[in-house]
Amino acid sequence: MGRMRLVCGAASGMFMLAGLEKGSATPHDNEGKMANYAFVQQLAGDFKAKYGSLICAELLGLAPKGSIDPRPAPRTPEYYEKRPCPEMIAEAVRLYLRSINSKSRDNIQSIL
Repeated sequence: MGRMRLVCGAASGMFMLAGLEKGSATPHDNEGKMANYAFVQQLAGDFKAKYGSLICAELLGLAPKGSIDPRPAPRTPEYYEKRPCPEMIAEAVRLYLRSINSKSRDNIQSIL
């Protein structure tokens, strides 16, 4: 995000979905926060197990930026050939959906 090459945007999007699913806006809802943190950590572990990192620069095989130039690189076919981002976005969605579907199955099983 912002060309800083820190936490992967695909993973960040997945974490935002987790916040919508499990997040709590109530300041003293420690149980809600704990459920959200656990969910995010599980998703982060799954993503890292698949790709080896959550850090954009590492995923792209690039050195982290020392000084950040805000100018975007030219979007050429060669630029996109080096970017696994669409695959990582799709995998982040799969990981998220798999996780919430398995939790739904667990909840149904506990009711039955």
